[in-house]
Amino acid sequence: MDLSLLVRLIKKSYPFMKPYMFKNMLAIILNQFATALILFVPLLIKFLVDDVLVSQNYDKLTLFGVAMFGIYLLSNIFFFFSNYIYTNFSETIVIDVRNALYERLLNMKMSFFTKEKVGNIVSRLRDDAAEIHTLLSFILDNILINTLKIFVIFFILFRMNAILAIITVITIPIFIGLNKYFSKKLRKQSHITRQFFAELMSFFVNSFSKIILIKNFCCENQEMKKHNILSIDLKKAMIRGEIFGYLLSGITILVINFSGVIILWLGGYMVLNKNLTIGELIAFYTYLKLIYDPILRVTQSNAQINHAIAGMERFFEYYEMEELENKETGSMLVFDGKIVIKDLNFKYKDEEIYTDTNLEIKPKEKVLFLGKSGQGKTTISYLLKGFYQPLSGEIIIDDVILQKINLGNLRKNVGYLPQEAFILDGTIFENLKCVKEDATEEEMWSALKKAQIADFIRSQLKDGLFEVLGNNGASLSGGQKQRISIARLFLQNPKIIIFDELFTGLDLETEHYIWTNIKEFIKDKTVLFISHKIVEPEYFDAVCLVKNKNIKKYLTIKELMNEDKEVYLNYLNDQQVS
Repeated sequence: MDLSLLVRLIKKSYPFMKPYMFKNMLAIILNQFATALILFVPLLIKFLVDDVLVSQNYDKLTLFGVAMFGIYLLSNIFFFFSNYIYTNFSETIVIDVRNALYERLLNMKMSFFTKEKVGNIVSRLRDDAAEIHTLLSFILDNILINTLKIFVIFFILFRMNAILAIITVITIPIFIGLNKYFSKKLRKQSHITRQFFAELMSFFVNSFSKIILIKNFCCENQEMKKHNILSIDLKKAMIRGEIFGYLLSGITILVINFSGVIILWLGGYMVLNKNLTIGELIAFYTYLKLIYDPILRVTQSNAQINHAIAGMERFFEYYEMEELENKETGSMLVFDGKIVIKDLNFKYKDEEIYTDTNLEIKPKEKVLFLGKSGQGKTTISYLLKGFYQPLSGEIIIDDVILQKINLGNLRKNVGYLPQEAFILDGTIFENLKCVKEDATEEEMWSALKKAQIADFIRSQLKDGLFEVLGNNGASLSGGQKQRISIARLFLQNPKIIIFDELFTGLDLETEHYIWTNIKEFIKDKTVLFISHKIVEPEYFDAVCLVKNKNIKKYLTIKELMNEDKEVYLNYLNDQQVS
């Protein structure tokens, strides 16, 4: 175990625990009081046998009963409050730590989310955040206190009878060695079982996420065969794990009992020879049963500490990342809507998207963006929203370099409607409130009406604005989700708007109605319209062709046709198919 790493992690985690350390220490102290009281029980049994039963002292029998009752009552009270306080302490810290990491993750740059898997992020929040408080508490409560308990019991055993105590000491390495061997086997098998279980869970997720495909091609039997194979592998692994568990438990009990038999046999011989009292033998045997638990806890602590260290390292790996967006600094603009791109170079990992790209969009200009899939049309949206930063070159809005604009101010004034409509888990009210906190219900209904979704909400959803939509709007169709997204944009009312395939999932009648409302809405705004299908191509002031890692601007569709007939014909074909 790396002691310097241990100390470093405790120092890092201490600020989270500092406000609650009094609770932690109080829980540990109460726990030790309860444990210390239990250590008096064997001595009281010795008192019962030697001073009460052998001497037939009825007065002391009452004293014994009161003392035993008091010890068990007080120890249970101490244990209860210790567990209550510690649970409160630990769960409070877990919530604080998880909140701190979640807040930090929300403010990470988009580049972080493109390289990290969602499952890995969730694991850090769910599992690793819970490890922060365990290390210091574990070392204080488990190692130090149990070590002290071992010394106290051995001190009592040696005071009672040195020969029996030495025999006990001799049996302990055998106990530890066998326990370690079978524990290692059990841990290895546990990892194998977890892997099989994870594969089965992944199979379930994959199966139900593609349920339409399975039903479409009648693959139910095929899927059941895969499930049965995975289940059988998991069953075999679980049985092996259970067997190792039984062996570990059985051998541990066997060693303890075997040690106890030796002590009782030799101790009985000493009692017959008047070298030991009956009460001392019983007390010794009782302490023998108590010694193995703290020894196990201390010997197994290395594995538990390493588990906690691994979780804490994973937590701080994310928590200490410097990939945070800076939303506090930058200029606050009153947006006019002029956009200038100068010598822009950008790539995702090793894939170049733009090379030495230049473009100027005037305030309130309506620009149609065309180009094949994968050419970088959506990337322009991400760059203008500040999700990603150019490798070189500049994006300038209203004569201010984008990186020098306050991010919050930028994102509130650059509206983006993505091709896939995203719905927050919650109500329609919450989905609209997120873009304008002070929005009234009247404003919300007005936005929903313009997006032609108000009538559906009033007539079909019993809770209206407060209808819970479920996971990403699971209860809504694609078109309905898109219309709620459009209503959000109406409420946001930004100065620059980027539409990415606006009419996805909408029928022609709805499309024309919404387009009429949108034209009124965007007449004083700068608009970038990414699409393969346009209701009214003559409406736009310019056309931008995204091709060959560059953007070229044309004044009209006809000008584009004269220079790049192939693209124009593809565009016309898309229109006809639509």
